[in-house]
Amino acid sequence: GGRATLIVRSAGSARDLAQAVRSQASALDQSLPVYAPETMQEHVADFLWRERMAVDLIGVFGLLTFGLAVIGIYGVVAQAAAGRTREIGIRMALGAERRDVLRMVVGEGFLPALVGIAAGAAATLPLGSVVTSLFHGVASRDPLTLAAVAALLAGMALAAGYEPARRAAKVDPVVALRHE
Repeated sequence: GGRATLIVRSAGSARDLAQAVRSQASALDQSLPVYAPETMQEHVADFLWRERMAVDLIGVFGLLTFGLAVIGIYGVVAQAAAGRTREIGIRMALGAERRDVLRMVVGEGFLPALVGIAAGAAATLPLGSVVTSLFHGVASRDPLTLAAVAALLAGMALAAGYEPARRAAKVDPVVALRHE
């Protein structure tokens, strides 16, 4: 044996319809089994579970990547600021304001992020057709999505650089000059 699928359209409830189909099949032939009656929505959901699982995994990996990027930017900016403790102390001893130090440290962490965002945006042009072919209904060059992702990444880079910059701006010039 083969297996046949019967699709029935009805305005009534799926449970009542399944019982009516079973009764009619039994009236036609007692040996006709009716397996797993389901609604079209359930059938489509069962059919697409692999695709949904793949999209969910891609989302999880994307969040993990995003978290690693935040940790990486934070670590690089914190290390760079810590390595420049003496320079920051000299700047502050010569009259630099805390906001100037904040701007300098955050800006130095933000510049590589801007380069990465620009490189990612440039990579979407040749790779966009791949995304479109993999995911139905996803536009490869949707300006709103690209702008939202760029803004999210830029915000993440600013937030990751803020704490090391805040710490650097609190440096006591006398302590910094004695540091090395």
